[in-house]
Amino acid sequence: MLITGEVTSIGTLAARLGQERRHVGRTLMLAFLSPAITKAILNGRQPAGLRLSHLLDAEIPLSWQAQQAMVDRAATTA
Repeated sequence: MLITGEVTSIGTLAARLGQERRHVGRTLMLAFLSPAITKAILNGRQPAGLRLSHLLDAEIPLSWQAQQAMVDRAATTA
């Protein structure tokens, strides 16, 4: 809906979906996870301490290197 221009903001998308704006924004950030992290999750090889709830609550950096460091820290605290 955002890509097609059907909605023009995360707030509008959230209202359309009946969700909180923060939740929709956090969920959209998952689209910017590095391919390596995404592949590990899809293959069931994510660190034991890495959960969807953690990703949704995290400030996910755009840098793939910084993302990997974040995931590595999650693995050591699990």
